[in-house]
Amino acid sequence: AAGACLVFLGWPFCGIVLEAFGVLNLFGNMFPFVMAMARTLPFVGDLIPSPSRKKKTGRRRPQEYEQGDRDREEVEMYY
Repeated sequence: AAGACLVFLGWPFCGIVLEAFGVLNLFGNMFPFVMAMARTLPFVGDLIPSPSRKKKTGRRRPQEYEQGDRDREEVEMYY
């Protein structure tokens, strides 16, 4: 209501920004559900990037290097 009052009082930019903030605040928790539902639609789902479709960079954390090196050493010990 405050955003609409600002628009009527001659402050349209501030009023629209305030209204947009209110809409995002009101419906912000619904957007992830809408995105998840949209990913299941036949044509729309192909256009929306999915978190599981991200490219893997192949980088490993230092702990994984250490574990991999230890496993490799154990295998080399038996051969």
